[in-house]
Amino acid sequence: MEKNSEEIAVIPKGDIWLNWPCLGDQVTNMQIINTGNRPLAWQLSSNHEERYQFMPSRGSLLGNSSVKVCITVKAFSLEAENLELIDDEIIVQWVEDREQRAKFNPKLFDQAKAKWKSVRVRYNA
Repeated sequence: MEKNSEEIAVIPKGDIWLNWPCLGDQVTNMQIINTGNRPLAWQLSSNHEERYQFMPSRGSLLGNSSVKVCITVKAFSLEAENLELIDDEIIVQWVEDREQRAKFNPKLFDQAKAKWKSVRVRYNA
């Protein structure tokens, strides 16, 4: 994967902040924006998959378009003094869709070198 942020922008810019303690599921939104003119296929993941659910988790974006993603963080326990140990990141990966498919095709990620950016998830105490 090649780290690059020129074709995809994410709102909010910077970190995603959530409330602590995380005693119940929390929901927030993120917008993914294709800032270029070429269609892109994109997908989301996290370095802690057990905590995060994305809806949608992948898709296609035409040039200069965007999609809103709902992020659900499942409840988990951790002592407040260990908050600084949380290293959660949401990873946005994308590849150019040269065939301009209207539907997401996971094979595109096998055929091309994916670009990516990460968004840090932080918790306020």
